[in-house]
Amino acid sequence: MKTKILQLSSKDLRGKSGVYIISCNNRYYVGSSKSLYDRLLEHRIKLVNKYHSNDFMQKVCNKYGIQTFYLHTYPK
Repeated sequence: MKTKILQLSSKDLRGKSGVYIISCNNRYYVGSSKSLYDRLLEHRIKLVNKYHSNDFMQKVCNKYGIQTFYLHTYPK
């Protein structure tokens, strides 16, 4: 499933585990979580509030906005 990070939906991901990819400008951040919704919400909150640990993602978010990020999720 591919969607914009701003359109993160709890009904689609809550309670699901799996792999996720956050993409922007042909760069990718790959992760996995036991709770996809909670982990992706954490990424979104940190990016919007300007304290994400991934410097590239934070710089892109600061320059172009959160709307440039896409999610690709692969629930189990």
